[in-house]
Amino acid sequence: MQLLFDQVTRPGVRSRVWWDEVEGTYHNEHIGDVEANIEHAKRASNGDRKPKTGDGTFRHVAHIPPVIALQWLNDGIDVFSRDPDQQRKVKQRLQDPDWRFLRTDGGRRL
Repeated sequence: MQLLFDQVTRPGVRSRVWWDEVEGTYHNEHIGDVEANIEHAKRASNGDRKPKTGDGTFRHVAHIPPVIALQWLNDGIDVFSRDPDQQRKVKQRLQDPDWRFLRTDGGRRL
C-alpha cells in the first residue's frame, strides 16, 4: 500500500489515507493517543473535578477523545448531534461497561 496523506487533522487525531494498488481501494486510518484523556476521566470520576457547573445547569459526565468520537461516528453514533435519538445512543454507549472508563461522574445514571 502507498501512503498518500499523513497529517494531524484535528487536535489529538492523526489521519492517514492509503492507496491499495492491488485492490484499487483507499483506506482511511485515524490514530490518537487517548491515554491522557482516560487518566483525566479517571481523576474526574474519583472526585478531582466539580461534577456540575457553578449554577448547576450542566453536569460533566464523560470525556470522549476525538479519535473515539470518530470511531463512534463510524458506528452511527454522533456525539455532537442534538438529535434526541443520537443523544440516547451516546447515553447508552456511555452506560456500557466497555466504555465506562470515559465517565467522569463515577458512573451515576445518565
